[in-house]
Order: sequence, then C-alpha cells, then structure tokens
Amino acid sequence: ELGERALALAADDPDRAAAHRAIAAAYRSVLRMDEAWDHLQRAAALYGSAGNVPAEIYVELGETLGWYGAFKKRPTEEEARALFERGIAAARGDPTTLARVLLARARYAIAMSQTPRAQYLDEAVEAAEAARDPSLVRRVLLVKANFVMGQGRLDEAGPLLDEVRRSPGHVDGLERLALLMISSTYHYTVGDMRAHAADVEELLTVAEPMGPHNRTHAWQNATELYLARGSWTQIVDLAQRTAKLIVEERSSAFCLMASLVLQAGAAAHALAGRRDDALALLRLIDETTDRDKAHRKAMPRALLGLDPGIGPEDRWEWYEELDTAVAAVALRRPDDALAAVERMAAGARTSPPYLAFIDSVREVVAELRGGPPATYDALRKVGYVGWIDLLRHRAEPEDPRTT
Repeated sequence: ELGERALALAADDPDRAAAHRAIAAAYRSVLRMDEAWDHLQRAAALYGSAGNVPAEIYVELGETLGWYGAFKKRPTEEEARALFERGIAAARGDPTTLARVLLARARYAIAMSQTPRAQYLDEAVEAAEAARDPSLVRRVLLVKANFVMGQGRLDEAGPLLDEVRRSPGHVDGLERLALLMISSTYHYTVGDMRAHAADVEELLTVAEPMGPHNRTHAWQNATELYLARGSWTQIVDLAQRTAKLIVEERSSAFCLMASLVLQAGAAAHALAGRRDDALALLRLIDETTDRDKAHRKAMPRALLGLDPGIGPEDRWEWYEELDTAVAAVALRRPDDALAAVERMAAGARTSPPYLAFIDSVREVVAELRGGPPATYDALRKVGYVGWIDLLRHRAEPEDPRTT
C-alpha cells in the first residue's frame, strides 16, 4: 500500500519507476512473483523512456526468476535468456553488479535443471570472489552448497554451509529463509536429527509472518522431520493446513514444497486406510507449480493400491528414487524396487539415512522373493522409523476405474 501511494505521488518517470521497484520488492518478499515481475517490467520501461535501464533492474528481475515456483505464469526460457544477456551487458565495468547478475542466472539455471548450470555457477563464484563483497560471496556459496547437495556431494555441502554461517553482513528475510531451508535439508540428509529439529524450529518462526508461500516452505522441512520420526498425525496436520492455504490464498502460487507436504499427507492417509482423504490431497497437487506432479503422486497412489502413474523406465533425482522404491515395494514389485535403490546409490554414498534405506529395501526385496522377513535394523539405527512404516506397507490393487 505504501508503494502504491508513492506511485500516486510520483512526479516523473524515474520516480514512478522507483515506486514500481518498491512495490515489486514487497511482492517478492512474500513470493508473489507474477506481480513482482510485472512491476519490475514497468520500472524498466519507465527507466528506458528516460534514458538507460539501470543494471540493478536486471539483478532484481533475475532474482525474481530464481523463485520460479512462485509464478502462476512463469516467463518463457527465451525471456529469461534475453534478460540475463541484457543484464550482463549492462553490468560490464561494475564487478559487484555483474556478479549479482551471474549469480541470479546460475540460481535460475539450477532451479530449471538447465545443462550449463554448473558452468554458470562456477562463473558466478569467480565473479563474486573478484568483486570482494563478503555478502555476495556468502550468497553464491549458499547456492553452491544447495547444488552440490542435490548431487549427493554432502561432504562438500557441509563445509560450504559452515562458511556461509561465518560470513559477516546483513541477511535479509528471503536469504535467511533459504539458508535455513538448505541447512535443514542438509541435516535431514546426513541424519543429524538434533540439528535438523533446531533448523525446523527456527524456520517455522522465520516463515510464519512471510506470507502463505513461505509458510509451505517451512512446513515442507517440518514434514521431513516428522517423516523421519514417523509422526504421521503431525504430517496430516501440516498437509491439511497446506490444502487450506491452496484453496483460500488464490493470489499466491504454491510450488514443489507444498506438493511435497501434500504427498506426505496423502501417504499418511493411505497408511491409515483413509483412501478418500488421500485422493483429495493428491488432487490438490495439480494446483501447484510442481513440474513433476506425476512422480509426486506415484508413491501415495501405490500405497493405495493404484497404478502409480510412472514407469520403471522413468528417472528422477537420486533422493526422489526413495518414492519410486516405496511405490514398488507397496505393489510387490521387487525388481523395480531394487532398480530404484541402485540408481540412488551413487548420490547416497555420504548419507547414512539413505544408505540405511537402501539396505532396508534390499532386505524387503529378499523377503518378497521368499527370503527371511526384513529387519529394518539399519533404519532403526539412524532413527528414521517413518521410512520403515512406508516400507512395511503392502497394498491390494484396486480397480483403476475408481481413481
């Protein structure tokens, strides 16, 4: 509202452009990126009519693009490519601004799984170090930590996160949110349940006043904690709260994180035999911006005895193969379950919980083939008992016409 008032009072195009940037920043802080993008485009046009577009505008547009799941209508790849090209050209001669543009490009490329993402990340790291800006180096190292963690390089991610935490300088709301999310997922993946619980507690506090979309980011990390503990009632509660936000907060887009909360809630309902409740949550996944909706639904569908909707030939990130393996076990498909954990193995090499999961799936496969009952001792040892609940479940196939 303050930004709109400033816009009404603006006397010329540069003032109006500044007001649009302020409004965009407000929308960006609560991850309503369609509105943020629109106001930044208006600011760029106004600056352009009065002379040159400041390079900072391209930084802000690029940073907005990085939260790709917070768009209802995402800009095209062609628009994104043109934006970064113009930003790099405009920032030449200004090391700090150039580094910020390159960081935004790297973050977007990673989010969109683009082929040159590793190259872009290396270029952003080099540019940030050349700019000699500690806060910028901190931000690019956070992006790098998230990237290497996604590749299963947890031994690299931990030291990077430590360096990020030691870095001086102001940390704004979205950066703090991102740090806590990445740190939480790191501790979940390495099996440090105490540190994970501390991250989640702080994350829930930070995200609560930051708007509906941000809350679902925190709830997703909390869901991981409850899943490890086997706290299915708490998972259902967060899934229902997420469903309520999606239905009531139509001005906000909801991304993969909301989809993951709904997935876990649907799985909880399926384990308890609440078929209709599970299917209701799965239908809401279609209203998110998740790019892999079919995979998100597959595991809960299998727990219900339904066709998972994906085939054994489909490939996912190494940590997502957990869902594939659970689905195969639930439907008594030992070959598919074994193939899934074999694809997971390389990425899981430094993750005790995922290695324990692989061991347990191999036990289940042996059981399904007539061997002794699975003990799940490896998962009990790391404390991830919710994963045991998932692997113990066997579903009776249902009539596909009932879906």
